[in-house]
Amino acid sequence: MGLGLFKALFCCNKAREIEIMESWESSPEHSSKEDSGKRKAVAGVGEKKKSSPQTGAILGKPYVKIEQIYEMKKELGSGQWGVTYLCVEKTTQREYACKSIAKSKLLSEQEIEDVRREVMILQHLSGQPNIVEFRGAYEDREQVHLVMELCSGGELFDRIIAKGNYSEREAATVTRQIVNAVHVCHFMGVMHRDLKPENFLLATNTDDAPVKTTDFGLSIFIEEEAENLTHQAESLHKQTLFIPMGHCFSKPRSNEITINYDSPPHHRYEPRPRPRTTQQHHQPRYPYSYPNSDTSLSIAPSSSSFGDQSRILEKPYFDMKALYTLERELGRGQFGITRLCIEKTTGRKYACKSLSKRRLTKTKQIDDVKREILILQHLSGQPNIVEFKGAYEDLQNVHLVMELCLGGELFDRITAKGSYSESEAASIFRQIVNVVHACHFMGVMHRDLKPENFLLANKDPKAPLKAIDFGLSVFIEEDKVYRELVGSAYYVAPEVLKKCYGKEIDVWSAGIILYILLSGVPPFWAETEKGIFDSILEGKLDLENAPWPSISAAAKDLIRKMLTRDPKKRITAAEALEHPWMKEGGEASDKPIDNAVLSRMKQFRAMNKMKKLALKVIAENLSEEEIKGLKQMFNNMDTDRSGTITYEELKSGLTKLGSKLNEYEIKQLMEAADVDKNGTIDYQEFITATINRHKLEKEENLYKAFRYFDKDNSGYITREELRQALTEYQMGDEATIDEVIDDVDTDNDGRINYQEFVAMMRKGILDIDEKEKPR
Repeated sequence: MGLGLFKALFCCNKAREIEIMESWESSPEHSSKEDSGKRKAVAGVGEKKKSSPQTGAILGKPYVKIEQIYEMKKELGSGQWGVTYLCVEKTTQREYACKSIAKSKLLSEQEIEDVRREVMILQHLSGQPNIVEFRGAYEDREQVHLVMELCSGGELFDRIIAKGNYSEREAATVTRQIVNAVHVCHFMGVMHRDLKPENFLLATNTDDAPVKTTDFGLSIFIEEEAENLTHQAESLHKQTLFIPMGHCFSKPRSNEITINYDSPPHHRYEPRPRPRTTQQHHQPRYPYSYPNSDTSLSIAPSSSSFGDQSRILEKPYFDMKALYTLERELGRGQFGITRLCIEKTTGRKYACKSLSKRRLTKTKQIDDVKREILILQHLSGQPNIVEFKGAYEDLQNVHLVMELCLGGELFDRITAKGSYSESEAASIFRQIVNVVHACHFMGVMHRDLKPENFLLANKDPKAPLKAIDFGLSVFIEEDKVYRELVGSAYYVAPEVLKKCYGKEIDVWSAGIILYILLSGVPPFWAETEKGIFDSILEGKLDLENAPWPSISAAAKDLIRKMLTRDPKKRITAAEALEHPWMKEGGEASDKPIDNAVLSRMKQFRAMNKMKKLALKVIAENLSEEEIKGLKQMFNNMDTDRSGTITYEELKSGLTKLGSKLNEYEIKQLMEAADVDKNGTIDYQEFITATINRHKLEKEENLYKAFRYFDKDNSGYITREELRQALTEYQMGDEATIDEVIDDVDTDNDGRINYQEFVAMMRKGILDIDEKEKPR
């Protein structure tokens, strides 16, 4: 269920709580035809034993009264296992279709697994072209409810008959959408297995309404050995029936055939009797079997060595062309091409970096791609860093889709302008150092800073800079000495050439960029790469000859400090931002960055103690992969290496992040993050307060946290269980318990059920999500 729905149901109208239903200890497998509508108890002789609210047997989450969320209207159709209704969401008045599957008719474990798989596949495919949008799955004692997009245009089969005649061109338009659905399914790793006109609906009643695939009851995820089947739709995609959309409904040319079902010389088409949606329960719903036949179908393994190539992203292949239109080339590198792409559903423009898998011949190169994606996801949303849209993979390429920066390369802007005033240079350079600072505080070493890797967001003279290429970047590992020879010749630090370096190399590279900004040439150069390296190692820095006599002493001082040969004595990015030259006049005094750490800690302030403890429990169970970068940020603030952050260290760290909070506000943040109230912030408290909310609010994490409090697995958190959990963290006073109960227990029964717990955890998260979402 969406976060917006939670917010509306629980924050705006407490009376509209979603009720968790009581369940009986029963199983659909034990139901008979005679008593399928009656749930018999397992315990006792024919006696119903009432149990506490528990998770449903099929979806594995608490029972919910769907009538609390949706108003059920007219029946739309029925099938072998249940009925589809029109339903209206009470909080928004939006109309949906609700497919209610009777649990009494699911008589085997295989049938139950089929329902679970259908839910998983709907979630997996939702949002793809020509696939019905999935809203959510709910379970009560009698049924499983699948709520999805309402396609009001009716069945494709009915539309064909009602129209009476079609040109081949119009038929091609319809077929194109059908095959596109097949293509999307296969590239997303799904085999439909029940394609027929009845399973395609029109989204609306308009003539140009898109076709939507609706029924995935027989669909399965494609196993590895069956991947050769996924290429069939792609070959159909290339046939001549797929003509440009703009011409699909134009008048037929003289050589086009128009099929008219009503007029001579064709006889009127009398459709073969076919089962309506209300009759489908009479039809076989599972794959046909031939008990008296030796015939069996087998899937031949693919003979293509390339088709057997292992996935890099470890998720189903996906056809980029289903989501994006790939247009002109923007650039080319060692491993692939960057193109302009347009998202089909929104018309928004992005840059798509397509990495050829054929060129990724080594395990290390594949690991580099995976790491680049992790780092882009980790840094996206930070100032002056490109926004990351998503990663996709097909048979040939891995595609990284990100913000399109139309202002061009910084290097080109510098060349075109010819010269900059120091204030203009400082304005540009502050953004570059901001990137270094953000990376280092987020636990990332860039390793390839150069003008070409900075783009202007747009063509405006005051457009912000965006760092775009993180292909050589790594997560900083504490106490590790790096030895890989990386970077670009003019910008590489001397310790890289000596193969013994750390994050200080980024400051050196930024210093080289500043030197170029003020002089137009790099400080160390030669006609060959070896000559450049020798010059860097020799280290003669010219700040005497033209144009340097006309450059301010403050600018030259900053360059010397950034290009100090000893990395231990080199200025840090945070210190560079505080340098007097960076703060001089006008444009050079822009508002400092407001780091994500600060905004997340502010959100953490408003939580009650139970929520903070729940988040702490979740944070303690997150993998190292999920908290990469945050450990480095904690260590940067923990200057005395005590394992905790004091008020003074927090104040200093926030100042280095560019915060202008006053002492009172910093103390409030300190008190909010210090869950156990011992005067310091330990590592887990820091992770809890700063980690991205998306990772903490996952359904599986919320359920684990609920079970932590619910010691007896009753489905409720009692006052005593709450006291026990809070006491473990020295938070269990009666005033705190009363505060939590009053805040969370919306039905006033003196205990907290799962839905009340989820509402508490997700309350206020919608606003955070929207702020952190890439634009």
